[in-house]
Amino acid sequence: MEFRWRGAGAVLAGAALAAVLVRPAGAVDKVTFGQVSPTATVWPGTVATKKGFFAANDVEMDVISIGVSPGMQAVAAGSLDIMHNTCNAPISFYEGGGTNVRISMVSMSTHPALLIGKKGMKSAAELKGKVVGTSSIKSGSTILLRRLLRSRGLGDKDYDVVAGQGSAQIFNGLQAGALDAVWLVPPQSYVAASAGYSVLGSFREVAPKFPFVCFVTNTEWLKAKHDVGRRFVKAWLEAVAWLHDPANRAEAEKLLADALKVSPDAASKTYDDLIVANPDTFPRDGRLEPDALRSIVSIMVEGEELGAMPKGDLGKYVDDSLLGPK
Repeated sequence: MEFRWRGAGAVLAGAALAAVLVRPAGAVDKVTFGQVSPTATVWPGTVATKKGFFAANDVEMDVISIGVSPGMQAVAAGSLDIMHNTCNAPISFYEGGGTNVRISMVSMSTHPALLIGKKGMKSAAELKGKVVGTSSIKSGSTILLRRLLRSRGLGDKDYDVVAGQGSAQIFNGLQAGALDAVWLVPPQSYVAASAGYSVLGSFREVAPKFPFVCFVTNTEWLKAKHDVGRRFVKAWLEAVAWLHDPANRAEAEKLLADALKVSPDAASKTYDDLIVANPDTFPRDGRLEPDALRSIVSIMVEGEELGAMPKGDLGKYVDDSLLGPK
């Protein structure tokens, strides 16, 4: 992935003059970027790469695939500058004593997962005594999975949960027969449905406004490379705006299909879901509002990822200065 933004320069004020330092022409800043799984969650990143928004903003991305928890440790240690991770991960890390991480931006404001079962399954009730795959045992996604299964009459002890790495990876377990059901996000959810796997429910049924994916930033990098971060965010949001322009639909679908090696049909259904039917999925301003943050924390408490509602201002988890003033 390549990202970019023309730097603003620095103003040196004196008693009688001021000078502006401009970034050298063609200078590019590298950002070490972590992501869990190649799904439509990174669609704006694909757009920004292929349409040149990153290149126009002088940022080059060094992309690393990494798990949810290892990713948080890598951000804290400075091995990653930015991590595209579940929004609850940095909160859990912080409350567990972790340092040097903050949520800088929300990139997916709803959880678009579908619960996908083995071929021939008629309802989620058939998962009693079965094995269900998830990305992480203690995660917001698993909490929503349990919520959905409770709504279908299953208790938490009626089935076993095993963890993989991400949506794309746990689908392999379903295909291999090791898992009886998994949750998948687009386009993998539509690939599975088209292949005859059963759609047993949707996370939006039980949490229509649950912020799913955020950008988590190393705090030292945030201070030292604030301008680079601003350029990264600018390019990403330009790509989000481009995705929402109906004139770009056909090209957007092709970019997704090519990047993730899925069918045009799966890409089209993903556009219908994430852009047309749910246009707030990729927020245009990237801000994690206080009510949405509280929703994340409340679900974490419900799922016992946190022992109790944290004390004090929940804004302690967030530094959205890369988005500029409200």
